[in-house]
Amino acid sequence: MEKGLRTLQKVFLPPAVFLLPLAAFAAPPANFKELINRLIDIFNQFAVLFVSLAVLLFVWGVVKYVRGGGDEKKVAEGRLMIVNGIIALFVILAFFLLALVIYNSLFS
Repeated sequence: MEKGLRTLQKVFLPPAVFLLPLAAFAAPPANFKELINRLIDIFNQFAVLFVSLAVLLFVWGVVKYVRGGGDEKKVAEGRLMIVNGIIALFVILAFFLLALVIYNSLFS
């Protein structure tokens, strides 16, 4: 039971701390545009988190690739992490741009 509680703390505590500043503005939104702006603020914080993780994945892949030396398995793992990091960055940025286009088309 204690192991499950620790796992829950590891999974839910960092996002809760990450989103804690938003709790300071806990008043209900006055209109639809204010609600959307709050959701966009949350989305922006998650976007920063996910882009940071994708860049970390990319950099870790580069480190594995360089440190792999002559070991084909380590070089292949590093190459795969680099490709996955680049794909993750493109997907996150494409999703962010899509959300930005939708917001601008609705509220501009």
